[in-house]
Amino acid sequence: MATFRNEKKIDAALDQAGLQEVAADVANHFEGQEYEAESIPLEDKEGWMVSITRGGFFRTVLGQKTALNVSIWSTADGTNVDADVGLFKSQAIPSLITVFIFWPVILGQIWGLVKESKLDNEAVKVAERSIRAHATTAGAVPA
Repeated sequence: MATFRNEKKIDAALDQAGLQEVAADVANHFEGQEYEAESIPLEDKEGWMVSITRGGFFRTVLGQKTALNVSIWSTADGTNVDADVGLFKSQAIPSLITVFIFWPVILGQIWGLVKESKLDNEAVKVAERSIRAHATTAGAVPA
C-alpha cells in the first residue's frame, strides 16, 4: 500500500538502544504538540514503532483507533523510517471483517488528513534529525 506510506532511508545505522532513543525523540516531539504517542518494539524486526494519535484529529472509526505509525529500524547499510496510517496496535482483531470491507474509505480519509497536515513528513524529518544526532554517539553501528 505505497499510497499510504512515506519512507526514507538514512545512511546511518543504529543499534537497538539508539533506535529506542530515536523513537522516544519522535514520541516526545509529538507529545509536545498535544498528540498521544506510544513507542513499542517492532515484532518482526529489531526496531521501534511510534503510534501517534489525537482524539479530535484521528477519530475512532468503526471501533478502531487509527494512527500515524512511524517505524524505525536499522539494516546493514542504514536506518529506515516508514510513516504510514494504520490501525493502532492490535485493535484490528475485534472487527477485522468490518475493516476489511471499509478499509479503503477509512484509511483514505485518515491519510488525507495526515497529508493535509503534513504529519508524515514532519515525523520522518524528526526521526532523521534524531538518527543523525544519535549516529555520532555510542549507539552508532558502522554502516
